[in-house]
Amino acid sequence: MKFKISLILMALLLLISSIAIGAKEDNDNNLVATVNGEGITEAQLNQFTNIQQLYRELAQANRDFAQLLFSSDEGKELLNEYRKQKLNSLVNMKMLEIEAKNQEITISEDEKNSMLNNKIDSIKKQNQLTEEQLVDALNSKGINSIEEFKKMIWQDNKDEILIQKLQQEVVDGVVITEEEVENYYEENKSKFKRPARVKARHILVTTDDKTDQEAKAKAKEVINKLKEGADFATLAKEYSEGPSAENGGDLGYFSKGQMVPAFEQAAFNLQVDEISEPVKTKFGYHIIKVEDKQEAEIVSLADAKEKIKNLLTQQAQQAKWNSFVKGLKEDTKVDIRL
Repeated sequence: MKFKISLILMALLLLISSIAIGAKEDNDNNLVATVNGEGITEAQLNQFTNIQQLYRELAQANRDFAQLLFSSDEGKELLNEYRKQKLNSLVNMKMLEIEAKNQEITISEDEKNSMLNNKIDSIKKQNQLTEEQLVDALNSKGINSIEEFKKMIWQDNKDEILIQKLQQEVVDGVVITEEEVENYYEENKSKFKRPARVKARHILVTTDDKTDQEAKAKAKEVINKLKEGADFATLAKEYSEGPSAENGGDLGYFSKGQMVPAFEQAAFNLQVDEISEPVKTKFGYHIIKVEDKQEAEIVSLADAKEKIKNLLTQQAQQAKWNSFVKGLKEDTKVDIRL
């Protein structure tokens, strides 16, 4: 357990270091680019590129390749190209940040606090840390409190959040009409084919702690109770040894190819409300009850409408954002000095 926690803390310390490095290196004012007169420093590029983290990740996968990449002339050329690509991303972010400020987009204190609290909760959850363990990890890196860490996180993320708010402002006006939804449905009906499927419950008697003969006998005993009028879901909770037992054996709807062959064949051959004899699979013996059957069909427009509308909205929003960014690039003066 201590070893596991030490690995978790090590991963967390890498995250803290990447934030802290950027904070310490801001004194380096060597400009690698300007965007409408606003500079991007080499320190900012180094933090964004995070070559040290890249090396660690590559070394974990293949140490020899990582060493070759960072020592050979060809590798250094690739790293320089990587830095240029990262700089282009930073230029785009700076351009959008400037535009957000021009449009007087701001982040309220409530939004800021909500984001920071969610981030801290996420760090603790992902790394299985208590509040005390997180504070210990922070203290080991010279960070005195969670509040101080929040300030560092905010410094590292505020521009990205500002850009997200700008994007939301740009795409908010997108509206998809009923006609657009209907046209998409008519032109793409093949995408809305639904295969035949059944809705079923089952009771599983495993052979994990029983002989095959004992498991089959137990399944038949349950079937006799069902024939006497016992409720299937109630018996599933009592006798089933499968994961669906607590749900009364409910498997929901499934189509062909989703279950093991013997189970699938039995389920699709049953009539609604019919109960099977014991069905043998690698898991044990199943008693199956089919509750509904649906033939293969084209999903109706009414059932597909919400999904289509969401898809078209996402596509339209992305197109509007891409067009906005393209226009912004055409009007932005960029000077790359790398």
